[in-house]
Amino acid sequence: HPSVLDAAFQLVAALLAEQAEISDSIYLPSGISELIFSKACPNEVWAHVTLPDSFDPSASKLKMNLELID
Repeated sequence: HPSVLDAAFQLVAALLAEQAEISDSIYLPSGISELIFSKACPNEVWAHVTLPDSFDPSASKLKMNLELID
């Protein structure tokens, strides 16, 4: 459901806000590089967001790792 994905993107925004170098910037989701479905999504999920090892706060595009977990 789109609201689940929106909630996960809100976690991305919270994680970016913790980064001092980019806390005043505005970012919009612009793509998904990989999408894997392992099974049907249950009614309740958790979102887990992490910074990749290659994270560069000065890059013009930022990549995040986002997982929806049951």
